[in-house]
Amino acid sequence: MTTINYSSEDVKNLVSASLDKAYEKFREKKFEIVCVITEQVIKVDPYNANALQLLGLSYSALSRHSDAILTLQKCIDQNPQSAESLND
Repeated sequence: MTTINYSSEDVKNLVSASLDKAYEKFREKKFEIVCVITEQVIKVDPYNANALQLLGLSYSALSRHSDAILTLQKCIDQNPQSAESLND
């Protein structure tokens, strides 16, 4: 098995591109796709407030309210400043 070593800049670029795609799909109301993308981002960057918030909002749109609450609470716990953006 071949191991690929990515630089931190590569990872940042991948996360950024993934979040851009997730926001695009969110605007298109393709919430299932948003969940897949943001879950992958969170595997790489578990404290990413944007991914957690978008995932929580997507869960809510899919009527997965328990998952939405848990995810948004995790977002707030890990990134207290993100609580303000949830009120917008």
